[in-house]
Amino acid sequence: MEGFLDSDLLAAVDSGKVLSTMDEIIMKTDLNSGLQLDIEIDDGVNNTISFVASQRTPQITNIEYTLHNVLVDFTIPSNSVVEIYLKLYGSSYWSLAATMTQTGLILGELDRGTKIMAVARSTLVPGLYSFPSNIITTTHNFSGVGGSNTCPEGDCQQPL
Repeated sequence: MEGFLDSDLLAAVDSGKVLSTMDEIIMKTDLNSGLQLDIEIDDGVNNTISFVASQRTPQITNIEYTLHNVLVDFTIPSNSVVEIYLKLYGSSYWSLAATMTQTGLILGELDRGTKIMAVARSTLVPGLYSFPSNIITTTHNFSGVGGSNTCPEGDCQQPL
């Protein structure tokens, strides 16, 4: 991108030129890096090109309930660890529940209405995180908190 950005081509931003330059960069990198690059081209008054790097986002793929546990499966992007966060029913805050390098997490009894989310942290670029995953809300009632057969606030959902 250095040669492209230093040239006069920036005066007339052309998405085709940007994309072909990005293709060259991508072809020279490891395609299994787990990294994600978003490009925004503003050809209005400012004529700017913005790049936002992040780790690829994990996905919660399955949630199951046993007698005393909640089991959560999720994807792990290449070159990352996944942090699982919980927002307990009635709480305003997310808290770190586990840091995982393999899929499959066994959580204890979680109250109905607890929200579960995953975030990937890059092992290649220190401090680089993904955007949050899909958020799953528990629907099983272990302790009676959060109602008997209905979801609190009517927002319980299963993964897609």
